[in-house]
Amino acid sequence: MTIILTQLLVLKFISLLINESNILLIPHVIWNSQDDRLISQEVVKQYNHNNRISTLESELLNYEQIRYVISQCHLFIGARTHAIISAYATCTPAIALGYSVKARGIAKDLQLNERLVVNSKDFKNNQLLESFCYALSHESEISLHLETIIPSYLKRMETLKETIVEVLNHQLNNEANQPKEH
Repeated sequence: MTIILTQLLVLKFISLLINESNILLIPHVIWNSQDDRLISQEVVKQYNHNNRISTLESELLNYEQIRYVISQCHLFIGARTHAIISAYATCTPAIALGYSVKARGIAKDLQLNERLVVNSKDFKNNQLLESFCYALSHESEISLHLETIIPSYLKRMETLKETIVEVLNHQLNNEANQPKEH
């Protein structure tokens, strides 16, 4: 029931935008059990006479190419964590349709406004539209904020990686120096 309601609200949202904006659906997960192309095809089918909506043929691209396409978006709205991370990493204003604490946590780590995360499990009627309006009216600020924070965030992640490697190496050295039991 939640999935159907979410799809209906997304379709309603697209209906509001389609006359003013070009919409590119970017399938990010393409597995047998989860294939974003299927929902993308259903959405495009709803608007089959409108050339303002299309689907990226993601299966023909590698991850870097898909990330580049995301970076060229005026505003990215995504439900897949790695797609949202691609938007953030390329300083592209984004709205995360999050179904878990990951979306909120990542946005909080990046000090982004909570209005840029929409809970897709508890979708309020105008929440996506309100988030969209907020993102559009603060687009430059969001990009500038990401351009400022992403380098320091990546540096913190590199430092964390180095610490983890150091701890693991120390642990492996300790284990290697322990006498073997027979």
